[in-house]
Amino acid sequence: MEEFEFILLIIGVVIVQLAIAFGCAAIAKSKNKSALGWFSLGVLLGIIGILIIGFMEKEEPGNPHSWKYWALAIPIVIAILIVLFILLVVRFSSLVSS
Repeated sequence: MEEFEFILLIIGVVIVQLAIAFGCAAIAKSKNKSALGWFSLGVLLGIIGILIIGFMEKEEPGNPHSWKYWALAIPIVIAILIVLFILLVVRFSSLVSS
């Protein structure tokens, strides 16, 4: 695979994952759930995240427990993105050097 094709593939995957994550956040907000938490899960789970939030029931407004369980999702997503970025840099540098 050429360097340019590899970079385009990575950019395409990132764009699709972000679109899915924004979709999860929009559905979650309409169901009175944490949009930020479901955005994070959308990045992690992809289309499965949309299916999960799509089949969940709508919460009553003002539920104090809606964010409690998703507070760990943001650091996990950040850690995964850092690892993926490092892997991308290592892969790209090995393509350039060869």
